[in-house]
Amino acid sequence: MNPYPFKTAVRLFFFALVLAAEASETASAAEPVPPAPASVVQQVDHVMIVSRRSRELFAALTETFQLPVAWPMKSYGGFRSGGVALGNVNIEIIHDTAADSK
Repeated sequence: MNPYPFKTAVRLFFFALVLAAEASETASAAEPVPPAPASVVQQVDHVMIVSRRSRELFAALTETFQLPVAWPMKSYGGFRSGGVALGNVNIEIIHDTAADSK
């Protein structure tokens, strides 16, 4: 009988670990891992915010926070829209005027 069963178990564990590492390297050499796919989003340049209080929100961004106006708040038939520039991003404030009549 083995007087040191723990040492034998540790040796077997490390031997199995080395074999697993070797097998992993062999498998990775045989089958290269494809590169990760490119990100779907490269850059955000336009954010749309729908608000029932679009005029107040537009005024808060342009007058209170003094952000530059990308385009003024204007009615386009079924909706009202205004844009605020925030660096490389335009924030568009939208109000669905057709929903008000329902």
